[in-house]
Amino acid sequence: MPVEERSLRRVRRWAAEHLRRWDMADLVNDAEVVLTELLTNAVQAGSTRITVAIEPCGGPDAVEVAVWDDAPGTPRLLEPDFEHERGRGLFMVDALSLEWGHHEIAISPNSTGKVVWAVVGRRTPAEYIEGSAHHGQA
Repeated sequence: MPVEERSLRRVRRWAAEHLRRWDMADLVNDAEVVLTELLTNAVQAGSTRITVAIEPCGGPDAVEVAVWDDAPGTPRLLEPDFEHERGRGLFMVDALSLEWGHHEIAISPNSTGKVVWAVVGRRTPAEYIEGSAHHGQA
């Protein structure tokens, strides 16, 4: 995916089309938010190359979204400061996903990057209130 402003809209549309095709239309909103946050983090971290994947995960009730990037650093879940404009992305990913994590990858012999992934699935309203018990497992 090119690293540009309109790419986010394209990726959200692409993900929504796949989810609808897989009879997972009820996951579109959560998956779009999670993808947007992961992509935004990659762009803000200075990525020049980004790859996005989405696929059903463990049956018809969950989908895994993943963002590969070449930016340095690792994602960290911080308690959000609601007085600041930024800093809530992974908090939202954590709240909307069943689990999420990251690991480093080799992009080339002299370059490393990371993949950040999240599993978005069908949950009851009570499960949304409880939140995720899997805070950024690697």
